[in-house]
Amino acid sequence: MAKQKRSEKQLTRRQVARREKEFRAQRLITIIAGSLGVVILAILIYGVVTEVFIKARRPVAKVGDTVITTQDYRARQSYERWMTEMQIFQYQSYLSQLAAQQTAGLLPDSDDPEADPGLASLIQQLQLQLGSLERQLSPDLAPVFGGQVLDRMIEETLVREEAAERGLTISDERMEEEIQLLLGYDPNPTNPLTDTDTLTDPVAPLAPVEDFNDIYRQFRTNVLQPSRFAEQDFRDMVRASILRQQLRNEMAEGIPLEQEQVEIVLFSLETEEAAEAARIRLVEDNEDPEELGEEFLMDEDPSTAAYSLPWLPAGYLSSQVGIDVEKAAFNTSVGRASTVVRGQDGRYYVVYVSGREVRELSQDFVAQAGDEAYENWLERAKAEHAEYLDWQAALVTR
Repeated sequence: MAKQKRSEKQLTRRQVARREKEFRAQRLITIIAGSLGVVILAILIYGVVTEVFIKARRPVAKVGDTVITTQDYRARQSYERWMTEMQIFQYQSYLSQLAAQQTAGLLPDSDDPEADPGLASLIQQLQLQLGSLERQLSPDLAPVFGGQVLDRMIEETLVREEAAERGLTISDERMEEEIQLLLGYDPNPTNPLTDTDTLTDPVAPLAPVEDFNDIYRQFRTNVLQPSRFAEQDFRDMVRASILRQQLRNEMAEGIPLEQEQVEIVLFSLETEEAAEAARIRLVEDNEDPEELGEEFLMDEDPSTAAYSLPWLPAGYLSSQVGIDVEKAAFNTSVGRASTVVRGQDGRYYVVYVSGREVRELSQDFVAQAGDEAYENWLERAKAEHAEYLDWQAALVTR
């Protein structure tokens, strides 16, 4: 006998209603979950867009129509920190090699009474420079480090614009020479540790380098790429460095090469009474100014000092000890001592004028005058064209 099919059990109205309710609830949960996923995705996308695009393009400074963005500023800070870390490593390497040579007896120990004092002084100088570099990278000094970086970026922008107006250009050969110098490339280097007198530049390489292209590739891989400092931005930085010197030279060309100058012996004393006593010895007792200066130089009294200064143009003394001292130097007759004048440092001065004439400036003063003209231009240009914005929000601390 054939089996009869079992008829499906009919759902009651209550069961049907419950199933429909459960279905609607499940669909609502699915919709809500999907909506939340969309919202979360939108928030993530917004965060990425804000961080990568909006914040990256946020200006930290403006120079005329040129904007310095957060992205460029952070990349430049990272680059500068990388270069500082490389300097730190090189200083550490030099000190380690010097210590190793001292241990091996190839160089005398710094504590040895017969040791060259120049070597001990060199080691101390390297240690001081190393400590200074390490402090620069401390998190506490990040605003100082970052502020200096931004100042350089603003200066470079102003330099490029000023150079363009003056028609200054740079050849490709000059650019490559400057990049080689910056990266410490020397086709015929010497090992500075064989002669302690030559160990003055801890950035120079220790061993000969056969191919600069290899150095540049390593520089791109190990410095530019990790710091996200674009190669073109690096080359623009180097170009600005060369243009800066060209601007200094051009500004120095407008300085008169022949100027009135004075030759003096400058006496510096702590009190007005002591300065007046020195003046009396020069004027009334007719003591030789060079001998009196030698006396002040040789004594152990820190309150007295004297300096024999060769031909000085107007501007030098005012920048060092104050305008009143400079006026005394240029208004006192040759062979006479000035009245007592107070310097900008609070000390008292007597100026003995041993000579005054119009003569050609030394190369050092020409260079200094060019530097002053450049710095004055830069200060005016910053005041007129540079605007600092919220740059501290874009500081790099490591």
